[in-house]
Amino acid sequence: MPKQRIEWIDLGKGVAMLLVLIGHCEFTPEWGINFIYTFHMPLFFFLSGMVFSVSKYASFREFFIHKAKTLLLPYLALVSILFVWKIFFRNPDHILTLDTLQALLGLVVQMRDTPYYFSLWYVACLFVMDLLLYWVVRLSGNRPVFILVIALAGSLAGYFYVEWIGRSLPWNIDAAFVSLLFFAAGYLLRQRMEKLTILFHWGFLLLAVPANLVLGYLNYSKEGKIDLYYSHLGNGFYYFLSALFGIWASMILLRKVSRCRPIQWIGRNSLIYYTFQNFIALPEAEAIVAALASSGFILFRINSFKSLAAVLIACLLLALISYIINTAFPWVMGRKKEKGL
Repeated sequence: MPKQRIEWIDLGKGVAMLLVLIGHCEFTPEWGINFIYTFHMPLFFFLSGMVFSVSKYASFREFFIHKAKTLLLPYLALVSILFVWKIFFRNPDHILTLDTLQALLGLVVQMRDTPYYFSLWYVACLFVMDLLLYWVVRLSGNRPVFILVIALAGSLAGYFYVEWIGRSLPWNIDAAFVSLLFFAAGYLLRQRMEKLTILFHWGFLLLAVPANLVLGYLNYSKEGKIDLYYSHLGNGFYYFLSALFGIWASMILLRKVSRCRPIQWIGRNSLIYYTFQNFIALPEAEAIVAALASSGFILFRINSFKSLAAVLIACLLLALISYIINTAFPWVMGRKKEKGL
């Protein structure tokens, strides 16, 4: 029996994926990028935490095997496709150079912002968080206060490591610790969602949105662009609170809107979208938009419009890639090919 999906969580992942695309697009205005980076990756981790479970696994071994099948195997398959694309199609002159060896090592070592890194950092980070939260839940007896305290302590430890030492760790362990609070918060909220419905009233947007904007601006004005990938978090107080307020505002909107089929589809295929957006889809989309802009279309003189146009084209390209993988090569995502396909 296929597991039942929660529509608004798929919607949330789709929205977060669109934010990633907008944030990575070269035409997006600086103010838009700075706003998106206050909460878009924390939102991804928060939503992933909402579908996290320990109780349905009889042992850590069973839990680990499941996560290996659903995260590690797709990760290895997808980055292998990217590796072939990058080395043999984009940079064939590098086939016999050290860059190739470094890329291969990056598939295993996964150290952000170093030569030993090769895409999909957030998948490795998510895998580490799954392991961390499993033991936090088990050792705490699934007591919410203990889980929250331990997760907060872990995130603060990760933050101070990033600020004081600043060296990326294999498999993004440093980013996993920083983001553990968001992941655990999603897990805890899911268990108490019905009791806390009052927190998702429209009126709270009047608090959550301005708080995110003000705290995000204060952090940016003092520290510059905030980016977890580059271990640049700025002021810890501003970073965590702006992210949490951004998540809160997003949750209010997601719970009210509930469904939007195209964006939910993106959410269900967010791993494929994330994999191919930076190396394939966005560069091609940006080239198309740049060509249209050079032809004299008035609207393409506006960066915001160019950004949205590039994201739309990228989404169409990514939809095609997702369809091909899901129908012809479902094993890449750890799925079985359906009969009749």
